[in-house]
Amino acid sequence: MVEALVVRLGVSDASRFGFSNIIVESDNAGLISRLKAKAFSAWDFASIEIDTVAMTACFSSVSFSYINRSCNCAADWVAKSTRAGICPVDWVPTVPNDLFALL
Repeated sequence: MVEALVVRLGVSDASRFGFSNIIVESDNAGLISRLKAKAFSAWDFASIEIDTVAMTACFSSVSFSYINRSCNCAADWVAKSTRAGICPVDWVPTVPNDLFALL
């Protein structure tokens, strides 16, 4: 569910910042597959997936792509570090040195 929330937030932010073409990448193959097919989960987070797809209507182009976790080390670091309290939730304006080293 957390991954679905993060994807929805990313799509929302892309809309708010005025992007017209976006690529949504995630290491959650099931989520990406459901978003591409518009065949949503039977679980509680189906509404998040439905909302995410509905928000994509404002873009000229949207692509959902599965990215293997081993190729997504920066996002994986942010997720793990945020859970562990090492990385603040509002880290974007000041990228932590450990994350910067991965980029």
